[in-house]
Amino acid sequence: MSLAKRFTAGSVELKESAAISQLCRASQEMLEQAKEARTLTEIYLTLDEPHRDTVRPIITERFKDIAKLARTSWQ
Repeated sequence: MSLAKRFTAGSVELKESAAISQLCRASQEMLEQAKEARTLTEIYLTLDEPHRDTVRPIITERFKDIAKLARTSWQ
């Protein structure tokens, strides 16, 4: 949001721009994805080695999904 405010500081037209709205939405989506990735990492690091081996494929697939979503949000 602060980035959008800086972009639109002197222009009413920009404040109403769909592009700025999309930038805000994409930024929010990417923030949520980063939070999820951080949570997954923290969970993974708290596990002992046998449990890490068990969940590694699941977490790896979820990270791939998060990366795809982040690319889509950015585009």
